[in-house]
Amino acid sequence: MNCPAVVSALLAAVVLAGCGGTENATPTSSDSPTPSSAASRLPGRFFAPDGVWNTPIAAGVALDPTSDARTAALAEQARTIGSMINTDRYSTPIYTVDADQPTVRVRLDTHNQDLERAVASVPLPADARAATGTDHHLVVWQPSTDTMWEFWRLRHEPDGWRAGYAGRMTDVQENPGYYRRVIDADNSVVEQPWWGATATSLPLVGGLITFRDLRQGRIDHALALGVPQVESGVKAFPAQRSDGRFSGLTSIPEGARLRLDPTLDIHSLGLPPTLRAIAVAAQRYGLIVRDGSSAVSLYGQDPTPLAQNPYPALFSGLRPYKFAALFPWNRLQLMKMQLTPYTG
Repeated sequence: MNCPAVVSALLAAVVLAGCGGTENATPTSSDSPTPSSAASRLPGRFFAPDGVWNTPIAAGVALDPTSDARTAALAEQARTIGSMINTDRYSTPIYTVDADQPTVRVRLDTHNQDLERAVASVPLPADARAATGTDHHLVVWQPSTDTMWEFWRLRHEPDGWRAGYAGRMTDVQENPGYYRRVIDADNSVVEQPWWGATATSLPLVGGLITFRDLRQGRIDHALALGVPQVESGVKAFPAQRSDGRFSGLTSIPEGARLRLDPTLDIHSLGLPPTLRAIAVAAQRYGLIVRDGSSAVSLYGQDPTPLAQNPYPALFSGLRPYKFAALFPWNRLQLMKMQLTPYTG
């Protein structure tokens, strides 16, 4: 597929920008990855090729019996509460680091011995900045070790780095796309299913629309979705946790997978190029409910590490909420769910 002209604008912005933050930020140190290298050094897709994020929805897959009711409620929420593509707020910057990046200890606000060990030596750049918004998410990706660290409510205090919670995932490119229980040969904990910076233990990069996706003009994975009303007392695979507070068919369990109706002719909708790529991914791979959100939300890679925000060009000059409103929310379908009780 040829990259649309608007994606070329992103390429120019990424290649020409110097290290730094969003448009009002001060420049960062020269030893940080440049935006062009940071974009190109992301893998084509995170996680295993047959993992939950990277597997296309099979033809003839069954819909959930509650599909019509739940998707109608979600479309109404998108219309009345609003929809959004989170980019420079409530999303995730990715800091891609080399093997020789100095490490730091990140202290956690809550005691968790195994997780504290997992974040005791993190190759976190000194000038890294978490996303704005109350979640303060951030991801560190180290290709040389195939390891990823992610943080919730990360901040730098006088005594060093602190976070509300975190996760570390090794062998990322072999991982199915969610945190699991992994024990090494010495019986030490490597990973636990309740780790991670999201309410579901679905990683922050799972379903994130990355600059690499936008460079190539297509998205070859499922998309992360935030919804205003998360069902309580239950979770759907692949979610490992849930923070649902709602009941009834106006809510959707975290971990649920939706898709755009496969009979919908996306190219007839006249969508802007970036949104058309998003819709094609939603039709082929689907959307997985990763978190609760104040609006019906998709997630684009946070441009904080860049000197210039490329999204205005990518969104055809539209504000993110107006851009997201063009998505055909009323044509979603809910795939049959694998539900289990959750009272965590």
